[in-house]
Amino acid sequence: MSSGTDDRWVVLAAWGFGARFIALTFFISFASISSQVLALVGKRGVTPVRDVLARAKEDFPSLRDRLCLFPTVLWWTGSSDFSLLGVVGLGMLSSAALFVGCAGSTFGSMALMLTSQVCLLSLDVGLDLSYPWDCLLYEAGWLALFLPHSLPLWEGTIGLSDHVEPFLSGLFRWLMFRVMIGFGKIKFQGHSPRDNGYIQGFLIFQPIPSVFGWLGNKLPLMFHKVALLGMFVIEMVAPFMLFFPGPPRAIAGVLFISLMIGIQLCGNFGHFNVLTIGLSVPFIFDQSSMFETTMGNPRNAALYLYALCVVFPCSLCHLPFNSWVCQSWPWWPSMDPRVFKNDFLKHTVAYVRMCSPFRFCHAYGVFESRPSPTVRYVPVVQGSIDGGKTWREYEYKFAAMKETSPPVFVAPHHPRLDHQLLYEAFGYDVVSCATLLHSTSSRLPYRFTRNTAMERLCFRLMEKNSACVSLFRFNPFQREGVSPNRTRIVLYALEPCSMDERSAGVVEGGVPRYWHRRYVHAHSSIKRPEESPFQYSIVSGKGWLENGALFFHPDSCILRDATVAGTTLQTKIDSCDWSDRDGAKHLDTLLKDLCGVSDVSPLWKWIQCLQKMPANNLSVRTVEATKLLSLADSFDCV
Repeated sequence: MSSGTDDRWVVLAAWGFGARFIALTFFISFASISSQVLALVGKRGVTPVRDVLARAKEDFPSLRDRLCLFPTVLWWTGSSDFSLLGVVGLGMLSSAALFVGCAGSTFGSMALMLTSQVCLLSLDVGLDLSYPWDCLLYEAGWLALFLPHSLPLWEGTIGLSDHVEPFLSGLFRWLMFRVMIGFGKIKFQGHSPRDNGYIQGFLIFQPIPSVFGWLGNKLPLMFHKVALLGMFVIEMVAPFMLFFPGPPRAIAGVLFISLMIGIQLCGNFGHFNVLTIGLSVPFIFDQSSMFETTMGNPRNAALYLYALCVVFPCSLCHLPFNSWVCQSWPWWPSMDPRVFKNDFLKHTVAYVRMCSPFRFCHAYGVFESRPSPTVRYVPVVQGSIDGGKTWREYEYKFAAMKETSPPVFVAPHHPRLDHQLLYEAFGYDVVSCATLLHSTSSRLPYRFTRNTAMERLCFRLMEKNSACVSLFRFNPFQREGVSPNRTRIVLYALEPCSMDERSAGVVEGGVPRYWHRRYVHAHSSIKRPEESPFQYSIVSGKGWLENGALFFHPDSCILRDATVAGTTLQTKIDSCDWSDRDGAKHLDTLLKDLCGVSDVSPLWKWIQCLQKMPANNLSVRTVEATKLLSLADSFDCV
């Protein structure tokens, strides 16, 4: 066999490895979701997706509009628990078939990958799959549509049926460049020498530390400084090496893999490491240039069209941002097309906003390299069956919460409740974005609610045979066979024991101690069953989604103006004779109907807050808001 043939076989095998790892990651993601989907977004879950879709259908009656804003097959299949499990199951089957090589043809491979992608995209409206590894999987999935099909594993090969177009290989390198540079730029921007010990505290502070993370925290400070220097090289230097064929690109691929192995050993970040390793392996062996591609077949033409119309314009616009805001920034009030005076910017942002619900491209980067104390704050859910006299704790499956909770390996599984505890402890509700920080990270207006996800979880636990109990390792009331009549959340601080304390510190039952635990404060008020937001009907306009479109977060003005209520109000404002008191009264009645309440004073208060915002955050409806304030004054509503 010639050397050229050997090289071609190696490249095909490397890309076959990468393609199968993309399929494997889809399967892992669906398998991870399958055990949590009903407790999180099912009929009796924390954030019932059926209520979200029902509200969206009221606000956006047109199916075309709903598909463009909230793309999901649940619009046709319904949002029952059976439908949710069916979508997850179909995604698992299609991704498993891709992994073993059942496609049989490039068209079959494209159909299976598209099925997996559509299934995962359909779950986004409920689960809000916005973690960096979710974003990376979406992007890799769209690019994988253009890969040749994988040969069957039972033929004894892992390779692809044909070579990968150099232009497609270049797009994968561009994706990995943006991922690494994204994490690097937010980590090292503004970095100073006093931040060099960042990794030592982060190994404990991170969402779910592993046993090596717990042990690594005790290594000398110099080790952590050297590790941070290595991260700088990998995240800020190696990405540029991807654009140089030969040893530089191969070294970059090896460095990326080594970083992912280190992260996998020290922490638990979903399927991020598995997917990134799969995407990095081809870089070691494929030394092609993306400019070698020709327009020889329709697939290549479609690839060029996708890259030029979607990948490059959207990814370049996302590049300055980070993972926190990658889905929300196109929807900020300052990004409204009517704000821009420059037509090019106006149309560019509008185009990115149109593409964003389909998750084609994202921004990356999460944690800054700022030293944090070697302590973790954990919100602990407690319940009581005697009216609050005594309290028992619900034990999380993986997150440390007791002195004896051992650090664990759980990735590539992603326990979404356990992972969000880090953010919940600091008042940032990742799941529902219920606080005023909603517009920072979420584009979904129905995430801005009266109750946070953790509070809704407390209410769900008081229901009989609650599905949410499955999110925990231990139900303290299982022996009695009852549900609590009171729940609350208490914040505790966990500090790691020293190695000597670890050896000597054994608590009841001979279980070793890993943490020192101390009480911080009550994280929530005491919840009672009669206060549950789930006891009201969504049809009646009351419940956890009790407010209409006019009560979206103030920064959600673009989506609010697109709803039926928003367009109707705008039309009435434009047509109302403000010098005629009867006309103003008619508008006031309309507002009451749109708000679903008899008192519209909350709306006037919202308008007042809107006018007090800085100029660059003002809604584009400031003029109308001023008119409404005048109307409110005339009726003494403010």
